[in-house]
Amino acid sequence: MTAIVEDLKKFKRHFFPSQWETSYDEKLLPDGKYLENLAICRKTVEAEIGHEKWKEIHKPNKFLDIFICLALPTIGWSCMFITFNHTMKEPIFWIAALIHSWTLLCSFLAYHDIIAHRCSFGVWGSYFIGYYMASHGMLHNGLNTFWGARHTMTHHKYTFEKVDCDLSGHDMKSRFTRFLFIHGAIRQFIRLQFWMRMDNKYNTKNFVNWFPGPLGKTKQLHVKLDSINRILKNILTFVLVYHYPVETLRMLLVPQTLMGIWDNVRYVFEHSEHDRHNPYWHAVLYKTNPVVRFLWMGEIGDCHSVHHIFPRVPLYNMGKATEAVNPVLIKHGVRLRPSFWEIMYGYYILCLPHGTRWDNLDWYGQNGKKSL
Repeated sequence: MTAIVEDLKKFKRHFFPSQWETSYDEKLLPDGKYLENLAICRKTVEAEIGHEKWKEIHKPNKFLDIFICLALPTIGWSCMFITFNHTMKEPIFWIAALIHSWTLLCSFLAYHDIIAHRCSFGVWGSYFIGYYMASHGMLHNGLNTFWGARHTMTHHKYTFEKVDCDLSGHDMKSRFTRFLFIHGAIRQFIRLQFWMRMDNKYNTKNFVNWFPGPLGKTKQLHVKLDSINRILKNILTFVLVYHYPVETLRMLLVPQTLMGIWDNVRYVFEHSEHDRHNPYWHAVLYKTNPVVRFLWMGEIGDCHSVHHIFPRVPLYNMGKATEAVNPVLIKHGVRLRPSFWEIMYGYYILCLPHGTRWDNLDWYGQNGKKSL
């Protein structure tokens, strides 16, 4: 009960700016330490896997990039049509809502890889394709520059430092609040509040300071255009709610809520177990399989570890990338986790601290070998 009360007090700080703190993580890295660790890791991993393998895992497929960018939002819009025209009593509504919730997260993750990191279609081409990728959520504002560029410039360069935009949620210490965070709408609201207050304190929305030369000015222009985009999307939403209140709200809110389930798994399997002082430990080294890589667009577990070390590796190359990189990380002290449920048990049942080593969680022995 004490842990729940503490977490609820921290929720209050999320909602009231005057009571907000920099982050709720008490063991942040000093400024610049993460990039220092990352440089050590990149140099060693590339040397050990060889430059030819490095080039192989970085090789993009333009056809797949285009297909993913068009297919995900198209599926999302199709599901929106179904959920708008069918009631919640019909099974087809829930099937469509679940698929739409999945495409919301997948668009978010594919955008992060194809648009934000690899800029596969040029600065402006990627920006407008990103508009279509973000369009099918309607209330899913922030997928474009507001989140994509921010995540690239803060989380990937300053993980577990004071300007890391993914620090929100690190303070959830009770089972109650960790399960509450699964609710998609609540989760998104808390994260948006956190980002806005971080902007006010550290000016993290001034992209000119983060991106060198003309690119920074272009990104800043993208932010202004995004503001117009959000206004137009919200006007359209209010018009639909006025004329078709029940249909619109169920079309938007149910998938957004279900999306929190997919997104929370992503969150847990990125940095819940983490040794911040080991230069080779960049994410939970959960051993993914093809199904998991498909469902989370190559963005969780060992895939996310590769993504931090080599952020321009395409999502569809993550299978061979993890096969090459995992042995190097294990050799340098990163613990392999072969079980999906082991990580879920550690986070939701044992409530182990986020972003720390979980040495007392040992289902299979060190490095995934079954203990006797």
